[in-house]
Amino acid sequence: MILSYARKAFVAPSLVAVIFLTGCETTDNPRPATAKPAAATGTATAKDGGNTMVAQPPAPSPISLAPGGSRPVSFQRVIFNIEPGTAIGKFYWGPLKLEKDTLKAPSLKVGSEDFALIARDELRKANYSLLGGENLVFGSDESAKARYQLGAQVTGMKLDVYGSMNFWSGKQSVSVDGGMTADWQVYDTFTRSVIYTEKTVIDLKSTGGGQNEIFTMFRKSIRALLASEKFAAFMRPPAAGSDAKASLSAYDAVLRLTPAHYDKPRALPAEVPVLLDSVVTIKPGSGFGSGFIISADGCVLTAAHVVSGLKTVPVRLRSGLVLDADVLRLDDGFDVALLKLPGSSHQPIELDRAGAPTAGGDAYALGCPAMEELSSSVTKGVVSGAREIAQRKFIQTDVKVNPGNSGGPLVDKDGRAFGIISWKISAPGYEGLAFAIPLSEALKALNLDFGK
Repeated sequence: MILSYARKAFVAPSLVAVIFLTGCETTDNPRPATAKPAAATGTATAKDGGNTMVAQPPAPSPISLAPGGSRPVSFQRVIFNIEPGTAIGKFYWGPLKLEKDTLKAPSLKVGSEDFALIARDELRKANYSLLGGENLVFGSDESAKARYQLGAQVTGMKLDVYGSMNFWSGKQSVSVDGGMTADWQVYDTFTRSVIYTEKTVIDLKSTGGGQNEIFTMFRKSIRALLASEKFAAFMRPPAAGSDAKASLSAYDAVLRLTPAHYDKPRALPAEVPVLLDSVVTIKPGSGFGSGFIISADGCVLTAAHVVSGLKTVPVRLRSGLVLDADVLRLDDGFDVALLKLPGSSHQPIELDRAGAPTAGGDAYALGCPAMEELSSSVTKGVVSGAREIAQRKFIQTDVKVNPGNSGGPLVDKDGRAFGIISWKISAPGYEGLAFAIPLSEALKALNLDFGK
């Protein structure tokens, strides 16, 4: 229950208050329509969901971030930072508005999922690049991929409730005079710090059923945040480079890259440390994956599921330098994506673009398994065979891979990347069943051309 209410001996107002407070914890009706300003000679009202909203000056509308969207963001939670038992309002009864009781803050600390649903709804309507709650029915949630997390602390709340009864009809009515103060924070999962704060203060006056005012005040609070020019400017993504814009037009436009050529093949395993300079760790939010540089101007191949839903993503080079990469091209069906790092003179890996490797040949997996501290890890196995699963071609290998290896290269004994690590079968009794996208298939899916 959002609020606590001490029952009094006076029956009628207690009944009204219990109806009101019980409703606060059970449902979240659609947000009432914004009322138009009252005319000079009367009072304007708007009805929605059984409540009558008293006309107030129209609040600023949320700023839409269409068509470019925002930095990748997820909504985390609401914390009620109000001391339990603190008086937050009064209950009044009758035409004389006699004070009958005190409404107190409960022991509630973390807001229910209903608050998250409201926040996600408003963020999506304002065209933010929201990750999380994609399919509540089947539990699909991509919030871990968002670099930025939005949350709020409710630090102040006012809720005066006015009840009355028509003694001719026996009908009871309730009106509410409320307000909410919220401290909003944006958390950067990469730097592990709060990088933006803003306070919103709203008020609410309504008459009618009075069942959802806490949720309505919260919705009004996040709409006030989304109406902030400062917040909108902060959440807009940085402008992509001109080369990124050119490649985003359509995949039927060929993107030509300059391949890496070396005077002689790499001798593995002795020269593995040299190859690791071409392998990167990709950090989409609180998760991570791997990738590898394929051109000196900073093009990176990875698995699509590592960066899907994102427009930019932090990439850590082996040197420790962190750069924001643009997601240029992505194909979810083939599970491949192309990123673009800023700068030039990057160290690319040599590619084997000929086709399927020989079964039984050596295979090395390079990447960041299990945790970021294990970046630049190497495991060795063999190519087990070429497979076609669900009309997609894969390279089967017994190389040991783990979460975090996704998107990293599968490399032959000459140091040439011939596959992109995608997935594995993980179940009791199963071992050595990992699968990579053939490099030739990835280049076709993304329409990349390296020339002769």
